[in-house]
Amino acid sequence: MRRITRRQLLLSSLGLAALPYPYARWYERHYPVVETVQTPVPHLPSALEGLRVVQLSDLHLSSLNGPDLMHRVVQQVQSLKPDLLLLTGDFVTDHERDAAPLAEILAALQPPLGTYASLGNHDYWTDAHTVTQSLRHKGIQVLIDQVVPLQHRGETLLIGGMDSAWGGRPDFSAVSRHIPRLQPLLLMAHEPDYADIVAAHGLPLTQLSGHSHAGQVRAPFFGDIIRVKWAKHYTMGAYTVGPVNLYVNRGIGCVNQPVRFLCPPEITLHLLKSVG
Repeated sequence: MRRITRRQLLLSSLGLAALPYPYARWYERHYPVVETVQTPVPHLPSALEGLRVVQLSDLHLSSLNGPDLMHRVVQQVQSLKPDLLLLTGDFVTDHERDAAPLAEILAALQPPLGTYASLGNHDYWTDAHTVTQSLRHKGIQVLIDQVVPLQHRGETLLIGGMDSAWGGRPDFSAVSRHIPRLQPLLLMAHEPDYADIVAAHGLPLTQLSGHSHAGQVRAPFFGDIIRVKWAKHYTMGAYTVGPVNLYVNRGIGCVNQPVRFLCPPEITLHLLKSVG
């Protein structure tokens, strides 16, 4: 973990004080940006090269992040024509009652290979059972320490989902025993630092995470000012963690403060490519 000097903290505080607050509150956070990335997947068959996988994370339907934002996200995702949709946790912020209306909005997305989800810490801090049931009621497959095979073009792509590292009790040791070797795996794990635990098992795979919000407010020339638990090491974009290819999505919603600065909400379009 990097150390922030007193001078850096002072400069960051001054930068925050000078933020164009109206832009950060009323513009940037309302307009998600599509990030298109070539995402390496170990052992991916050539028939699955170029598969279009959209990742959404940290939707956080709440008083800070209303239905209008969620509908805008759905419209943007529909325009991308994904083959597969992966949702990497934190569907709600404070109230489990928000899960059902969010699931209703997400149900408009019907990618041909389905929609899969993992849970985040806020889902647990409200009511993980209610969130899970609300999503499943709308056909979204919630995976909790599970790996399932997806068949496409005569090949198999494994889709996995880990329990929340902060809110639940993930056990990758148990999960890894049921993962066939030499098969491609997209593993959803809400908290990005869980990649260190996954990597220790030596299994080549691709992990998709969120949780960090990339700091939500980023200072010029410095980046994220605050890092949260389980997102101290990996906060935004692509990383290589031993045999694990990790991608961290900036998320859609806000928490604590209704602002985003130099850190717009993210819809990730992963174009899968083979590696290894």
